[in-house]
Amino acid sequence: MAIIVNYKPSIAEFSIRSENGTVTNIPYGNSGEDIPFAGYFDGNENVQVAVYRKREAVFYVRHDDGSTSRIPFGDIGDMPVAILGSPIAGPIGPAGPEGPEGPEGPSGE
Repeated sequence: MAIIVNYKPSIAEFSIRSENGTVTNIPYGNSGEDIPFAGYFDGNENVQVAVYRKREAVFYVRHDDGSTSRIPFGDIGDMPVAILGSPIAGPIGPAGPEGPEGPEGPSGE
C-alpha cells in the first residue's frame, strides 16, 4: 500500500494514510487560500506537509517537530509545481511517475 495524502480546503486539513493504513490528520494552512502539497522536505522517511500562499509568494513547510519554515520564492500569483517521487520513496505507482499510460495518462491528452 502506498502513502496517500489528501487535503480538505474547507478546513485546511491534511490527511496522511501511511503504508500500514493508519491515518494522521494535520491542520495546516489557511482555508480556501493556500495551495497544498506534501513531500520529503526533512530528508527522512516521513512525509511533511506544505502550502504555497500565492498572495505572498511564500512556501510554508511544516516539519516533523511541528515547526514551520517560511520560504519566499517566485512572484505573487505564481503556481507551484510538484516533484513526484523521491529518492527515499522511489517512483510513484507501479510504472513510475508517468504511470502505465505514459505522461499524458489514459486519455492521451
